[in-house]
Amino acid sequence: MSEGLDLDKLGTSLSDDGVEMQVRHPGTGQPIEGMFITLRGSNSDAVRKAQRRIADRYLKERNQGRRTLSQDELENDSIEILVAAVAGWRGEAWKLNGEALPYSPDNARKVFSDKKFAWLERQCRAFFAEDSNFIPA
Repeated sequence: MSEGLDLDKLGTSLSDDGVEMQVRHPGTGQPIEGMFITLRGSNSDAVRKAQRRIADRYLKERNQGRRTLSQDELENDSIEILVAAVAGWRGEAWKLNGEALPYSPDNARKVFSDKKFAWLERQCRAFFAEDSNFIPA
């Protein structure tokens, strides 16, 4: 009789604490030295809480007769979910306009909201959406 596979070994147990991703240069794809971001998984408590908060707001607005959402609202809500996924960042390469850019949710929001940095948003979204990044080796 086969032993089978214990599903617990496939659990995304690293989702809540997050996993560090090295940021890659958008032009070359090479890792950027000194630029790391820690991302929580898409099923982490922080991300799910942000998703529920947004859904609750949508439902409340719908119940009050407001049925349409603007593209800006949808984009902002999408960014809020990504901000919730960021547990932090580190490295000397985190600068904006020559100034150090320490991690904070506001700084993450600023970076992800700026279309010049859409490449970073895409890297983070791809990483945080991939469950295999959050399963212990």
